[in-house]
Amino acid sequence: MEIQKPSRRRRYHSEEFKKAVIEACCEPGVSVAGIAMSQRGQREPSPALDA
Repeated sequence: MEIQKPSRRRRYHSEEFKKAVIEACCEPGVSVAGIAMSQRGQREPSPALDA
């Protein structure tokens, strides 16, 4: 029996998404980890998965 590892897919995000996250991280008193966790469920769909 052969065990297959799950494949990893590279995530691609739009420039607007990246800028919004960076701007949010630059606010005084903001936790970068908190921003990352808040974005976790709001990722943009991968263009490769739409096909």
